[in-house]
Amino acid sequence: ILTKPLGTGVLTFARQIGRDFSDGLAAAEISMAALNRAAAEAMRETGATACTDVTGFGLFAHLRRMLRQSGLGAEIFAESLPAFPGAVDALRQGVIPGAIERNREYVGDDLRADSGVDEALVNLGFDAQTSGGLLIAIPAERLDALQQSLIRCGASAFVIGKIISGAASQIFVKPGGTKTD
Repeated sequence: ILTKPLGTGVLTFARQIGRDFSDGLAAAEISMAALNRAAAEAMRETGATACTDVTGFGLFAHLRRMLRQSGLGAEIFAESLPAFPGAVDALRQGVIPGAIERNREYVGDDLRADSGVDEALVNLGFDAQTSGGLLIAIPAERLDALQQSLIRCGASAFVIGKIISGAASQIFVKPGGTKTD
């Protein structure tokens, strides 16, 4: 589960180069000012097994670190990655901050995207976040309780994928999921 949309890096970079995605940037600024405290309490209340905040290394690099600690892998559903308005459009228009390239190099061969996955969504997963959300792993039988707890405390609960065995540290980005951008 991810508790905040992605795209703060690309939207702030777009502003720096004179591209206007003001609705998305306004939403991102509100999100960046919001603390993760309530989401962290919901996570503890429902017995999550792992968590990290998503910051400058982007979603995929933080996920990779979590996976390395566990010896597990992950499947991410590309269309389920939440994005601030305009973030995916900016990426499709070629607005690619240098941090995306550096984060992609860091993760390297530990990420594999299926053919047919929108490259903009892959780049979104590498986008450096400022005050990003929490990335939470929880057993499937407690997923519903976590989602309900997050919603009760006013946090978002985007299910973006699942943890898998037999693929240590590997991230597989698959088409599918629910479109959230």
